[in-house]
Amino acid sequence: QDLRTIIEARLRVLRDVGPEQHSPGKNTIIVMTVNQGQSDLLTNFLCAARARDLDVSRVIVFVSDEETKFLVEGMSLDLEDHLRVMVYYDERNMADLPKGGEGVKYGDATFTSMMLAKIL
Repeated sequence: QDLRTIIEARLRVLRDVGPEQHSPGKNTIIVMTVNQGQSDLLTNFLCAARARDLDVSRVIVFVSDEETKFLVEGMSLDLEDHLRVMVYYDERNMADLPKGGEGVKYGDATFTSMMLAKIL
């Protein structure tokens, strides 16, 4: 039942990405799942894309904590539409995931939790 809830929540978000979010002739959407421990990598990606004036409006970032949600939303303030990413925080399904950060090792509980979140 928990897996069904997570999948249904993801499908609702994807349905919300309506035609107005689409650029003519483009049908690629980049989907990322990020926790606080990975927020530096996301920040680097967004800054590099913006420095090159790349369209990131078709990037959906599923965040696993409120801190990362606020970070991504804050990075999109006062920007042109093509420089804003879509951010989604599903508190019901993501709030219990570890935030990550220092000391996280490949394959540990934090890593495993985020990998499961990424495939769902």
